[in-house]
Amino acid sequence: MGSRIDAMKLCILSCWVFSLTCGFVLLSSAEETEVFHPGKAWSYGYRSTLALVEKGGTEAVGFNVEGHVTIESKWAKDEERLLRIKLEEPKLHRKGVISALEFLTNHPFYVVWKSGQINKLLVSKEEPTSLVNLKKGIASLLQFQILDMETKEVDSSGNCEVKYTSDGPNRIVKNKWSCQNSDLERSKNPDPLLGANVDSKRVISYEFSVDRIENVIGEEEHEMSLSAREQVGNKLISRQELQFERFEIVETVNAKNYLEAFYELESTSYDEHSLVSELEHFAYDDGKTFAQIVGNLRNNLITSKMGSITSAKSFLKLVDKARHSIRDDISKALTSKKNNKIMHQLVDILGYVQTSNSHDAINKLFHYDDAAHEEYLERYLWALQTSSKPNPEIILDLVNKFKKTQNIKENVKETMVMAIASMAHHLIKVEPTKENLKVHRDVEELIVNYMDATGDLYYLRALRNLRSPTTVHALLKIISEGNLKQEILAWKALKAMDGKALTPDVFRAAEKTFYQLDKVHDSSARTLALDVILESEIVGDKLEGLVHFLIGNDKAFEIKQYAIQRFRMLSESCPVFRGKLMEIISGNPKLLSYSTWGQKGLSVALVRPFLVGGSSNGSLLTVQEMNTGIVKRGRVNVVMDKDSVSQEMFSLGVFSGGLSSFISSDSEETGDDEPATAGMELSILGNQLRPFTFFSGQGELMGHVFSGTASERTTAFQALAMLHDQKEFIRLGSGFVAELELAGAASLDLAGQIQFSLWNKNAESLVEKSSAILVVGTMRVDNSLVRSEIEFVVSIEPKLNLQTDIDFYNDIMLCMRLTQPETILRHGVYKIERIPGSKHRVRKSRTVSLHVSGRTYALNRKNSEMCSKLFK
Repeated sequence: MGSRIDAMKLCILSCWVFSLTCGFVLLSSAEETEVFHPGKAWSYGYRSTLALVEKGGTEAVGFNVEGHVTIESKWAKDEERLLRIKLEEPKLHRKGVISALEFLTNHPFYVVWKSGQINKLLVSKEEPTSLVNLKKGIASLLQFQILDMETKEVDSSGNCEVKYTSDGPNRIVKNKWSCQNSDLERSKNPDPLLGANVDSKRVISYEFSVDRIENVIGEEEHEMSLSAREQVGNKLISRQELQFERFEIVETVNAKNYLEAFYELESTSYDEHSLVSELEHFAYDDGKTFAQIVGNLRNNLITSKMGSITSAKSFLKLVDKARHSIRDDISKALTSKKNNKIMHQLVDILGYVQTSNSHDAINKLFHYDDAAHEEYLERYLWALQTSSKPNPEIILDLVNKFKKTQNIKENVKETMVMAIASMAHHLIKVEPTKENLKVHRDVEELIVNYMDATGDLYYLRALRNLRSPTTVHALLKIISEGNLKQEILAWKALKAMDGKALTPDVFRAAEKTFYQLDKVHDSSARTLALDVILESEIVGDKLEGLVHFLIGNDKAFEIKQYAIQRFRMLSESCPVFRGKLMEIISGNPKLLSYSTWGQKGLSVALVRPFLVGGSSNGSLLTVQEMNTGIVKRGRVNVVMDKDSVSQEMFSLGVFSGGLSSFISSDSEETGDDEPATAGMELSILGNQLRPFTFFSGQGELMGHVFSGTASERTTAFQALAMLHDQKEFIRLGSGFVAELELAGAASLDLAGQIQFSLWNKNAESLVEKSSAILVVGTMRVDNSLVRSEIEFVVSIEPKLNLQTDIDFYNDIMLCMRLTQPETILRHGVYKIERIPGSKHRVRKSRTVSLHVSGRTYALNRKNSEMCSKLFK
């Protein structure tokens, strides 16, 4: 016995010295070790733990599985081994709770092990999926290499990239990453700030002695956090451990191959499995249909509840239910007379469901050539176009309807083509497969052909939503040859594109438009062209010319003022731009004068912080292009910013024309002889909706003035929208499967009122934007043995008010006040633990509230001076 111990010490010492010089762990190949030598058995204590905890927290829910694992090497041929493995006395540990695990049919299982790889896994047919998965997790621990290398392996986590690293004379560490599981559902919002970041770490450490594995410890963490607010998230921590206990000698089987050996050992039926864990499906259905749940939540969706958390929460529940409902059930909800008062909200919901059942239910009830269905179809199409999960079959169905349906109502027709464009854009952004690219090409061909044939403006608006680089040439042609309205829309389409799609020809056209080098251009086209230049990478080379424009002979003082405002806005956010601008100004005395930077225009362009904090910030981008004291083109954007990435959440725009005669006889050089018109433009998540025209023509305008229409608060737009829609499954090394889900909803209510007096020569307007945002992030492990779940809920009801007062009795005085009332950000964490078949249930919750102070945003000094004069 003493000589054997001395030989073992000598072997370990030799291996240790060898590992220092060659980087090997223990020995140069697995077959040279005594690991899994036939005729031997090794018993291990087994423990698997899983914990779910909020990010930054310590109090967790989860479970422990403990037992004993015995590995018997029953047959061998060359490097191949047949291992008989027994999981004995497995228990799910919870004080005073007996779980189903202790009573499950539990037979030995077998693996065919060769040179560190498991080629076959054989498990009894009588065992449930949850126990089979647990055994796959144990088997995966026995798959290892003892050389430093990078490779790919398939185990209980899926198809993973693997790296083995020496960590001492008798220890190796295995890191796993990028585990692919193409058979499991996975969906992610393509907009980077509207999703969740999922970070995973998987490490397994092995410790050997000469003739056995001493212990194996597998640890992994998976963290899901909001991209826009990284401090909000959940974490899953899993750990597996095999700890050597004892050794014994066992009988072997004499057979030609592993299969003969197996049949000699077992008479019961076994199935061959891969090491990859199987997903268990559980339908936690309360037995209620979609129509019944709509009935329960009906009062939460009425018009007066829009813009509230209550409606957003109900919206998420109904979207989830409808995605698993049949057409007849959905149709029953749509045709119920009790739901007439929430019909608009129901079509919002179905627009985000986007299953064949939901679309068929809409098509069965509503018809595109029926004026009575116009509002409902528009709401449905708006929801379709803002969804991050477009269904290509629905896109093709809409294309077919657009081509073949006669007498489609004009508003519906415009909304349809804009929705098709948005959906096609999202489709290839989410999954640019060959089939989806063909759908996108079909949509682009449809829009361009109809635009060339009819010249209708809404095809140009659709190109803005399509954002296809291959339409750049057509848009430049319109800028060169089209009328003023077409030119403005073409520039809007170009401005919406990714900067990489803008060619040198685009920037040459932008300079021609801004400086009017080829012809007279509308002021809105000029300011849009300026935006394209300023927001591009070439701005540094063009900046000197843009600054010298301020001291040029151009009489368009509002455009000069707009340029000044944009220079200031960019200087505040970009130090490099500010440095370049100051270098240009300081080198020219003419540019240092008050007359250059004190233009008399009222145009505004600025950014103000909104919901500051955490890893991302919200900002308000305000742009007001004025003309004779009236907003010609203005917008207020709510933008999320993080790591130099900006995501437009919501944009409210207003436009007007032909109104200068009501206020002033002084118009700019381009003239203002167009018909009186005014309206509103909305964009949700970067998707432009069709414009809403308040009036067109002086007769309609005067009718509003004398009748007092809109002098009372009037709802202009309401909608329910899906902001976050992400889901994925993660196979854990322990054999369990975790489900990660992120769902976010917004409930929007936009209302306004205006009072206009020709006698007093003043006007007052108020636009109120009420919204509710609810984000729910869930992480759960669900199987027949245990259900553990953690959920975070973030909610806020932000509001924005834009009040405008105009006095044109003598001189024009304009005062704009942008205010944000006080609101509360709530962050709740909920933890649930259940053991099926027992009364054990744990529920823990914690809620934190953060008060966001109200504020009035300073616009610019000129506006403040006007407000002081107006309200002195």
